[in-house]
Amino acid sequence: MKRTKSKLLVVAAIVLCCALAMGGTLAYYTADATAHNVITTGNVDIEIREDFDPETAKGIAPGTTVPKVVAVANTSTTAEGDAWVRVEVQVTASAQGKELPANIEVNGKLQPVAMIDCNTEYWVDGQDGYYYYKTPVAPGETTQPLFKNVRLNPLMGNEYQQSQIDVDVFAQAVQAKNNPAPQNDATKVVGWPQKPQV
Repeated sequence: MKRTKSKLLVVAAIVLCCALAMGGTLAYYTADATAHNVITTGNVDIEIREDFDPETAKGIAPGTTVPKVVAVANTSTTAEGDAWVRVEVQVTASAQGKELPANIEVNGKLQPVAMIDCNTEYWVDGQDGYYYYKTPVAPGETTQPLFKNVRLNPLMGNEYQQSQIDVDVFAQAVQAKNNPAPQNDATKVVGWPQKPQV
């Protein structure tokens, strides 16, 4: 019996050694490869282009028209930098450090103290405080002017004597690539930045 156990142990040991030897000789071909790819993103940059001579806007009377041409240029430096553009125009009035109403009441209706005739052929009033350019603007191109002059309301009262009327223009842009206008309506484009805090 002891001999049989010894033989079994020897046989088991030989089988184990063979298995280990076979396991140690098995090999698989392997290979490693690395690919480094660089993808750079484009940019969307804009600049307000304004043609305005402050000297023509000093000491003027109500009803006077002052030339002020406002457009927006796409200054992006990449080929795919087409951009949707929108503009907000804010009018404020003050005299001797005191804020005055930016609108006056005429026959029960409010009229702005600075009257601006916006170009609706190329721009659309979004009814949200912004005018939207109807088509994307390509890099290196400039929009048609949003407006070309500002006219002081001829019905401004005495409280506006020696006042200062500020016409501030804020422009924003969002990429046009892969961002179409739903129903060809520029006012419905997504991704606009937050409204600037004044």
